[in-house]
Amino acid sequence: MKVIESIQFSLFSPVEVRRMSATKITVPDTYDEDGYPINGGLADQRLGVIDPGLKCKSCGGRMKDCPGHFGHIEVVRPVVHVGFAKTVYQLLKSTCRKCGRLMHAEGEKVKASAECPHCSEKQKKVKFVKPTGFYEDDRKILPNIHDIRQTRRGTDSIRLCLFGRHRKILPAAQSQQR
Repeated sequence: MKVIESIQFSLFSPVEVRRMSATKITVPDTYDEDGYPINGGLADQRLGVIDPGLKCKSCGGRMKDCPGHFGHIEVVRPVVHVGFAKTVYQLLKSTCRKCGRLMHAEGEKVKASAECPHCSEKQKKVKFVKPTGFYEDDRKILPNIHDIRQTRRGTDSIRLCLFGRHRKILPAAQSQQR
């Protein structure tokens, strides 16, 4: 029996998503007036089929044979995926709004701080309103994931690299050291 020492995983980059996507979703509708899937719609036949009489336009398989394929939607502005909203909130709370470093000095326990121990910037209170609303002192902020990634690059080698890079899940004994 082999022991798994670590696991690495990452999110697809926008380029990889487009490359692997079976189709671009451009129409918010599912079926036309005759009940057939609309091309570019939410049930586009390139995504797979749920009607036994139709064939998938990506793999040619029928309903039972086709595994399904994913599509993509182009958005005009960056959006926070609801699945990562809590993580973004934790990043905003635990890092300095000016220098981007962790809000605790090396070797110290993590605690709420009104001032960054690295650059002395006064921190504002960050509030999270579900599903993806973030506020600093009652002013809505729109965290740009690319800015979060850029600010963190090269600082605090602790495992903050979450967006578009490999992450390593450490064994339980090591991951408890923070």
